[in-house]
This record gives sequence, C-alpha cells and structure tokens, in this order.
Amino acid sequence: MWAGITSPPPKEKGIKVLSNPNDGRFTLWFPVHDKTGWVEVFDVTGKLILKEPVAPWSQYKQLNITHKGDGIYFVKMMWGVEEMSCKVIVQR
Repeated sequence: MWAGITSPPPKEKGIKVLSNPNDGRFTLWFPVHDKTGWVEVFDVTGKLILKEPVAPWSQYKQLNITHKGDGIYFVKMMWGVEEMSCKVIVQR
C-alpha cells in the first residue's frame, strides 16, 4: 500500500519520506521546482540501485525498491546544482 498524501508539502528545503520505515514502497515529498530533477537511491555501500527523473512542478514521487532487501538506503534528489538527501529504512 502506498503512503497517502494527507498534509501540505514541506515548506523548508528538504525531503519528507512517507512512510519511514516502509516495505520498500514509499513516497518522497519535496518543494516544487520548475525544472526536471533526478532522484537516486543508494544502498549502505554507496552502490546506486535506482535512478529516475522527477517531473517539473511535482511535489511528490513514489518509489519502489521492494526488489532489494531490508536495510538503510540513502536518497539524493537533484535539480541542477541544488541537492537534497534523506535516509529511508526498509523493514518488512
């Protein structure tokens, strides 16, 4: 089940993870940008396991890493030179 969006997006510069911990399916919530961005997910060894574009003017992005095991993952979002990051915990 995907995490539902029930409150306004973060006003501060940052990423909110809905829900955390999760089963490998989660939603990233972030401030709106007027250009295409990228989201990357890394495992604890620093290996890139997922890279997807982020549409301009979007406020959230749903990701699925259920094919990976339980553990801690690091998410990096980029819009040009601007970067944000957060930690995601997968626990089934």
